[in-house]
Amino acid sequence: MLALTLSLTLDVILRWAFGTPILGLYEVAEVCFPAVMALALVWTNTQQSHVSMGILGQITGRDDAPRLVAALLNLGVLGLFVWFLMRYAMTKASYGETTLVLGLPKAPFWGAAAVAMALATLAQLAVFGAELAAYVRHGSRRLHNLVPPVAMVAAALAILLVTAHYAPTIGAGPKILAAFAVLYLLALAHVPIGVSLAIAGLGAVLLQMGLRPALLVGTNNLVGSLSSVDMAAVPLFLLMGNFAIAAGFADDIFSAATLLFGRMRGGHAMATVMGCAGFGAISGSSVATTGTLGGVAFREMQARRYAPSLSTGSVAAGGTLGALIPPSVILIIYCVIAEVSISKAFTAALLPGLMATALYVLSVVIQVRLMPSLAPPPNRTQSSRRSAPCASPGDRSSFS
Repeated sequence: MLALTLSLTLDVILRWAFGTPILGLYEVAEVCFPAVMALALVWTNTQQSHVSMGILGQITGRDDAPRLVAALLNLGVLGLFVWFLMRYAMTKASYGETTLVLGLPKAPFWGAAAVAMALATLAQLAVFGAELAAYVRHGSRRLHNLVPPVAMVAAALAILLVTAHYAPTIGAGPKILAAFAVLYLLALAHVPIGVSLAIAGLGAVLLQMGLRPALLVGTNNLVGSLSSVDMAAVPLFLLMGNFAIAAGFADDIFSAATLLFGRMRGGHAMATVMGCAGFGAISGSSVATTGTLGGVAFREMQARRYAPSLSTGSVAAGGTLGALIPPSVILIIYCVIAEVSISKAFTAALLPGLMATALYVLSVVIQVRLMPSLAPPPNRTQSSRRSAPCASPGDRSSFS
């Protein structure tokens, strides 16, 4: 990832300064990224850091059974992905397809992606084995804990079957509602969001159009996602954000904003909003912005006896700016799906992002003016103190 990043940076510099791009670099990045993205799933599966909803476990007080069911479904989907990539690599090999500029054969690169996906599947198999062993150790008296997640998965499958049976006679609206119902049932059963989307989409295509269209749609979507150079900007932004965390950049942004607003009533809340806007422009992620700079800002405001409502509110509101102010990961994903220009979307989002930042700051000003108890009186002789770093160089929890 770092080698590709440095190569692309050098290519941009050479294009701008000398008008001499690196020949075929776009093709190299396109064929290398599938294996890199598939390898990332090895770590994700090992750490079990998929995005998922733990509502069922919170309601029942038992999350071991939902985790077991989710691990099994995740294993099945990854095995299906391995099959897709192997078939795709074999197809490329049979036709002898190569890249246009450098003439690189595509089959070995997609074979490497299939191997990387197989490693991710093995990692998930180990996770499933660990979850199964942990569940069995508790004895059969907890067998009833499997009922809620299994029932939700069965209900999702039943909805797919009913929708497929009545597909010729119902309109698009009921089909869309059925797809959302399947998605949310699986998500509530603790199944990772990505796996839930894959099951809902592939299941609908399989039941309504047949096996061959499902294989074609599934393979094309997986290949397109893994080899998309536009989508490759997402992990590169996250890599840049990790470098910023390791360098303590979040502290620097908050300190700079505090120097501007710290001597005003509610100034640290305003600095939080401005700092979130600045860090959001680096990381491109609302979650990373909230988790990283929010920890720094919240400690500062609590130390100065800000009202908890204003402290948490300014962090939560400022964190949303990471999804709006360019470069934004959400905007990139939207543009890739909607097939619109990313640069135009970034340009269009800049003014709304700045307006949202200004309105958040104005909201803090109005609140502390109407309710002075929300923030302490400004201390005009007190300078901004440097807070402890929000994350160590090895901490990547904000971007998991």
